[in-house]
Amino acid sequence: MKESDATVMAITFAKTISRIAEFAVELAESLHKDLGIEYSGPATAKKIQKKRSRTEKDPNEPKRPLTAYMIFSAHVRDEFKARGEPLPQVKEIADMWGKLDEQEKDKFNKEAQSQKDVYDKQMAEYKSNKGSNNEVAHSGNKSESSDNSDGSDVEDVPPPKMQHL
Repeated sequence: MKESDATVMAITFAKTISRIAEFAVELAESLHKDLGIEYSGPATAKKIQKKRSRTEKDPNEPKRPLTAYMIFSAHVRDEFKARGEPLPQVKEIADMWGKLDEQEKDKFNKEAQSQKDVYDKQMAEYKSNKGSNNEVAHSGNKSESSDNSDGSDVEDVPPPKMQHL
């Protein structure tokens, strides 16, 4: 196949997709009209996407401990870096983990358990201190996630009201 043939095919394909999209919009308009629903045009991901409001994480909260597999993964990557080899892919590391015998996995499990013990102690201390002093500090700190402070002009568009037949 020549390059020009491929270009012609790509252009034809793009035009076909464009026609299908136009047909879908016309179909949606007529469906909304038949159902008596207000149609606001084709919805795009930007229009519909709501900004998620997440509670801000306390920077003083202890970090969760690594799992045995994650400790193993970091160990393998360090070994590869030390040898100057390219880093293995996640699938390769998972295969290596699966092939480890229980004795070798035990050393990573013990490390993970020791990290978890330290985390549990830190978390217990954090929770006991949180109730006394952090609650007052965070009560006046409201999240400004409802503001559209990122400067975009995108508004939340509610879904069309459907009439039940």
